[in-house]
Amino acid sequence: MTNHKRTQRLWREEGLTRPSRLRKKRRIGPGRNQRLTASFPDQMWALDFRFDSNVDGRAVKIASMIDQHTRESLLHLVERSITTERLVAELEVFAVAGGPPRVLRMDNGSEMISAVLQAFVPTG
Repeated sequence: MTNHKRTQRLWREEGLTRPSRLRKKRRIGPGRNQRLTASFPDQMWALDFRFDSNVDGRAVKIASMIDQHTRESLLHLVERSITTERLVAELEVFAVAGGPPRVLRMDNGSEMISAVLQAFVPTG
């Protein structure tokens, strides 16, 4: 067994740094930011954008939406450019057919901050 001061001195002389300690994973307790789960159809929809390119190298944007309970794919909109008005029009088609969802889950991407899209999102 060696003295910890000697070990620190040798490490410092060799230009080494102390290995980082692994942080313990914080567990979420009851009532603290728990993830919502869907218990019936049309309760929660998840909307996301994907980006790809075709053989010419031009960008293609894909908007996809699924029902979180049934895992049914509701929307696949593939365009070079998807405007917010076009996306909301497509969402309204599904909202009229089966009623709007209680929750529309989206990430915080730049596509999701539009005032038109925020107005569509159900509150409460």
